[in-house]
Amino acid sequence: MSEQEIIAMMIKIEQLDMFKRVRNTSFREISEYFDRHNIWKFIDDAYYGLHVQGALATFDDITGYIQSIETREAI
Repeated sequence: MSEQEIIAMMIKIEQLDMFKRVRNTSFREISEYFDRHNIWKFIDDAYYGLHVQGALATFDDITGYIQSIETREAI
């Protein structure tokens, strides 16, 4: 596993935990939520921007990404 892959995995775990706490739900439910919204791929694709910012900024970016998906689906 490359250094980039390791850091991306750490970001994924960190965000999984943050979303679990904020939504007061289980890791399984949040993992399924991340699956439905392709958050795992989003983190990989946005790695270069995400890995240099803090966890809260990454949380905000992911939340915005999810909101944009849900807005498009509602149209």
